[in-house]
This record gives sequence, structure tokens and C-alpha cells, in this order.
Amino acid sequence: MIVALVNIILSISLKNAPKSVHNPKAVWVLAAGLCSIILFFTMWVYPFGEKVSYINKIETALEAAEEQQTHEEMTVVFLNSERKCFRTTTSNCHSVPYSNSFFIKNNLDEKKEVRLQIRALDAKENELKTVESDVMVLEAGELKLVETEETSDTSSSWNRSSFQTDVRMHSSEWLYQYREVE
Repeated sequence: MIVALVNIILSISLKNAPKSVHNPKAVWVLAAGLCSIILFFTMWVYPFGEKVSYINKIETALEAAEEQQTHEEMTVVFLNSERKCFRTTTSNCHSVPYSNSFFIKNNLDEKKEVRLQIRALDAKENELKTVESDVMVLEAGELKLVETEETSDTSSSWNRSSFQTDVRMHSSEWLYQYREVE
């Protein structure tokens, strides 16, 4: 956009200048090329990266669920606590909250309705917050992101988290309840 605006201004001010000084067609080609590159990255590369990241998250959660799987009915996995912030030299990420991702896996052989209460703890085992999940329906063997009131419905399904805290979560405690699906 800026390149096009500069090209228009220079084309008007240097109306009869030789092509060696100002070549408007070359500038339009350059502007079109830059716009195409930006469009390519915003429409294809960035969404593809989000999907790859989400697949990696699911695979990591499945591996963790398999490792810690005991003879319990449900397996809860605390995956990560991270800030979603692109740090530049002028920006500061201190005001960005930490997004915390939890997954739950149904280890039973039948569909269940599950509700989870999570107590988030910092590095010194101080309670950051306690949240309750929405009632979730899990198929037999299904792994699902724990959704709470704070889970955004407007954000990309590839970029969701369970809830947010102002301080990085280091551990957690949880209780779950389940019942037959009616």
C-alpha cells in the first residue's frame, strides 16, 4: 500500500522524468509481488503452521496420556503454560497472560459426560486460580482439550487453550466427575 502511494506521488511529481529516474511500471510490478508474498503467507503459511502446531500438541498430549495412564477411568494431562506473544524489539510481553492447555482422555469402553475442576499452581505451589470445565462428552478412548468458560469460541480451533493465568503455571491438581450419557 505504501509502495503504491509513493509510486503515485512520484509519478505525478516526476511526470516527464526519464525511465532511468522513475519507472512506474517496475514499481507496480514490485508492489504486486510484495502483496502476493504477504497474501501467500497470511492465507497459507501461517494457518498451515497453526495446524501443524496443533497436531504436535495432540500427539504430545496422547504420548503423555499413554505414559501416565494408570488404571483410572480418566487421564488428565497438563500440556503447557505459554504466552502467545510475538516479541519484537519494541514490544513487551509482560501484559500478555499465559495460556494453559489441559487435555482429558476417557479410558473407559463407553461414552461418558465429564466435568473437571482444576486448581492451577505456580512454582512455589501457591494457588493461582481454580476453574471448572464445561460438561464434555467423551467417546471411549477419546482425547479432548479441556474447555472452560475462558476457552474462546471465537479463536481458531487450532489455537485454543483451556484457560489463562497472569503467572506461569508449573503444576496443578484436579478432580473429575463423570456419568453415563443420557
